[in-house]
Amino acid sequence: MDCVIFTIRFKLTSKMKYLALFLISLFPFLGIAQTQDITIELYDTYDSYKEESLNKRRIKHSDLAPILRKIKTNSRFKVSQVGTSIEGKSLSLISLGKGQTSVFLWSQMHGDEPTATQAIFDILNFFDSSDFKQEKKAILDNLTIHFLPMLNPDGAELFQRRNLLGIDINRDALRLQSPEGQTLKKGSRPFVQARKCQTFLNGVFCRGLLASVRQYGMEA
Repeated sequence: MDCVIFTIRFKLTSKMKYLALFLISLFPFLGIAQTQDITIELYDTYDSYKEESLNKRRIKHSDLAPILRKIKTNSRFKVSQVGTSIEGKSLSLISLGKGQTSVFLWSQMHGDEPTATQAIFDILNFFDSSDFKQEKKAILDNLTIHFLPMLNPDGAELFQRRNLLGIDINRDALRLQSPEGQTLKKGSRPFVQARKCQTFLNGVFCRGLLASVRQYGMEA
């Protein structure tokens, strides 16, 4: 089963739009009509889902720990450790939904690109809200969605693109020299060819979320 990769780059100014874009991109697969009203409402309600604790330019592994502890207590989500970085930092997978089709998203493959990690937790807050009940039910009845935020926590600690060994994880899909890259390979259906993805899931859709960070004006 092929694994389709969509690489997305966006600035912080458009991060609030990503929640809408992510959800709307799922609608065609679920038979949900995309309407202008839904799009506008998602934009208008974004602030209520924004993860306020991740409000700085540089996000570190320690910033995610209290959020993950909170998510673990929420029955909507399943949190599991699926690997570790070179320095021993945990790589966590957050899952929700009960559909047969898996969607796998990961962020911060490059340590200096934290915006997509922020977006993931915004999306999780959206799923934990009471809004858009009909649309969310359709999504979670048909899909199981898995998020791996901050794939490169060692790089995030140093605010650098590469991991602690100087490996660009985005270029490590074939040689798999990094433990972070090896984590992406795990699973019952490994896809090791170029332009395909490595996953611990029987997934159909995989998205690597890469975000530009230097263009936006947040305080470190």
